[in-house]
Amino acid sequence: MFNHLKDRLDLKQGTVRFIVANPPALQRGVRFITQDLNRIYPGIEGATGEAGLASRVLSLVSDADFVVDLHSTSSPTEAFAIVNRRNEETLALAEKTRLKKILFISLEEGHAMIDFVKCGIGIELGLHGSQYAYEIGINALERLFGNLDFIVNEQSGISEDHEYFELIGSVLKPFNSVHLSPSFQNFHFSLQKISHI
Repeated sequence: MFNHLKDRLDLKQGTVRFIVANPPALQRGVRFITQDLNRIYPGIEGATGEAGLASRVLSLVSDADFVVDLHSTSSPTEAFAIVNRRNEETLALAEKTRLKKILFISLEEGHAMIDFVKCGIGIELGLHGSQYAYEIGINALERLFGNLDFIVNEQSGISEDHEYFELIGSVLKPFNSVHLSPSFQNFHFSLQKISHI
């Protein structure tokens, strides 16, 4: 995806930095090696494994005006943006992707990368390795860059039909003998649509 975008980006202004946060896990085709990188920010300076990676990644993005953290999912789901702070800047950044669904997550625990940057959002693209996730990622970033006036993009503009959700809880599987109903899918059962922000 990054090579594809680099070839297509003709920046009018700004700097875009693409970072693969966990190369060892990517090479092995797994989510993490020793710890879930998405749960251990800000990391530990000088540490090995994901704790050290988290610290190094933050040092690379600490001066960025905007940070977009891309993820794929382990089960099929529609793409959505994640906002951890309810303020105009992060919400506007999410809306500029033109993704329909925007999920608000509380900052109470704060262990994701976007919890430690000036203005950051996450984007859940869809199923690992799927063409849908790839295309959604390309399109969302091109729309975002166009709406930030970094590139010329015909798909720029803000959509008015966003749906806003708030994470109000999660279901943790405490041990292997517990089985969740097959009808439960990522976020479909743990989101409650909110009518105002």
